[in-house]
Amino acid sequence: MRALRLPGGSIIMNKKRAYELYQEFFGNPLGLKKHPRGKPFNRPLLLDVYETLYLAEKGRIEVYKEGIRMTLEELKSSYSYDDRVYRVYKVLRDKGLIVRNGTRFGAHFLVYVKGPDVEHAPYAVIVTGEATGLDVVRVSRLIHTVRKDPLLAVVEENRISFYKIRRFKRLKRY
Repeated sequence: MRALRLPGGSIIMNKKRAYELYQEFFGNPLGLKKHPRGKPFNRPLLLDVYETLYLAEKGRIEVYKEGIRMTLEELKSSYSYDDRVYRVYKVLRDKGLIVRNGTRFGAHFLVYVKGPDVEHAPYAVIVTGEATGLDVVRVSRLIHTVRKDPLLAVVEENRISFYKIRRFKRLKRY
């Protein structure tokens, strides 16, 4: 499947292929804010950087820039992205979870088990190199603001550890 490189990701121009990827919870149809899965659309599909890298690495798309196919190494070096965040994205996708951008909720990703059309995202993922006090504060604010279970993804050289932080509920006020 052919994709054209864009500064913030890529675009699938073949509308049939675009629709197929969208059904697998990748990308967003160009010019549509929300579009129900299963309902056909006749538009290109925009993929973000992490979706583009993941699909290219899996051999699902070939990315072209100015008519020339890019290697995976060229593609990775052409984007400005955080490799730790991509490693977390890849692990979550490989586990069969649906991963969407979580920036507007103060997280790197929102993670769905069934999909955005079926459920609200049960998890919000924050990626860090090592857990600091600031990360704990971010997680605490996230818990109370968006009512999601935060996952703190701590990325070390050879492994990624996920920590689920539970919400505290006030039982009584004295």
